[in-house]
Amino acid sequence: MSSAFVGGDGPHLVPLVRVQLKRQANGDGTHRIYGHWSIPDRPGISGARTMIRHNSDQMDRIQNRRRTRSLRPIPENDPDFARLYGLREDTESMHHHLEQRMWNQRARCVGLRRQTLNHHAYQTRTGVIALIAWHYRTHGDLTAWFGLWNAPGTHTVLAA
Repeated sequence: MSSAFVGGDGPHLVPLVRVQLKRQANGDGTHRIYGHWSIPDRPGISGARTMIRHNSDQMDRIQNRRRTRSLRPIPENDPDFARLYGLREDTESMHHHLEQRMWNQRARCVGLRRQTLNHHAYQTRTGVIALIAWHYRTHGDLTAWFGLWNAPGTHTVLAA
């Protein structure tokens, strides 16, 4: 999270330091999340602190301006970010990779059985490509997967 302040040379972005996050209950069973942030020492604003609401209120929802789309309580430069947010799920990455390889970036199949077949074919294709790439990189033996198969028109065996 950063804050802007105007100095002699115009506006400057300053990364804020997270002090505390608080969750406060509303009367209807929902909650509000407030972040308490300190502004690093800069000339003229030494020791300044601010409080920012991180989740949307009713007016934000009516105007379709969700705070959670632009405000992160734990930004990427925070020391706790890696511990709390980890990497993207493997299935999300796989689905994104699959969609990028399809015409118009869409799966042209309807129904669970067809989508499942599509995913299994994609996973098989990806595995075979990785296996062949491993063979070319290491000259490893592929006879356990392909036997003594030769590509048509060639006389070399895929085994090293």
